[in-house]
Amino acid sequence: MIVTGGPLDDVLFRICEMLEVVLNDSKAHCSINLLNDQNCIEGGVAPSLSKDYLDAIQGLKIGPNTGSCGTAMYKKELVIVEDIKNSRMWQDYLSISEKFGLQACWSNPIID
Repeated sequence: MIVTGGPLDDVLFRICEMLEVVLNDSKAHCSINLLNDQNCIEGGVAPSLSKDYLDAIQGLKIGPNTGSCGTAMYKKELVIVEDIKNSRMWQDYLSISEKFGLQACWSNPIID
């Protein structure tokens, strides 16, 4: 899809779907979030999560304690959180994790 110039959202959606199949765990969710020029999350995909999840994180300014994804984007390094409820990174975003049943998360930034 990348080689043939497929639409970015379609490519990202398919990558997430493939990762979820490989993980073979009904509790595992994949999302790919995009960062805009103002260092805010803008756009992305999360095939097995509701659209409400993407809506909840849109416009989120990344920083050192902005959940796993926002922190990984900010630090430009892998972030692993084994227990979201007790993570300093998730402290201000527990309502999001609880609403979507997120318990643990790992995030790895891909720098373009």
